[in-house]
Amino acid sequence: MKTQEAIAENGLRPLFFRPPVGISNPRLKSVLHRENLQAVSFSCRAYDRGNKDITNLAERLMKKIRPGDIILLHDIAPDKKKDLQIWTDEIEIFFKTLSERELQVVPLKQLTGLEEMTLAAETGEQMKP
Repeated sequence: MKTQEAIAENGLRPLFFRPPVGISNPRLKSVLHRENLQAVSFSCRAYDRGNKDITNLAERLMKKIRPGDIILLHDIAPDKKKDLQIWTDEIEIFFKTLSERELQVVPLKQLTGLEEMTLAAETGEQMKP
């Protein structure tokens, strides 16, 4: 798993894996077991097409969100430079509205009871010199 190796080079080892688009298959369980990973998915998303459809992003999320949801937000910038400010504004609106509704963002560990990462050295993986 190249992603795992790249992250281990920086001294960390993730303990969770989110299947792309949330899609799984029967073989995933054995691969995750071999890699000592837990699968985690989202329960709420805005269908933003990877930040290509950001209009009213905050409003779309707030219509769906419930306490305990795991929200899918993409960490890539919108394709068009002009959309970056719109996306930033939508994210600010989203977090402000969460606060107004007394909803909190919490670490995955709080939802699952499991650590999210460990030091790569603790698992015997190589770290950068």
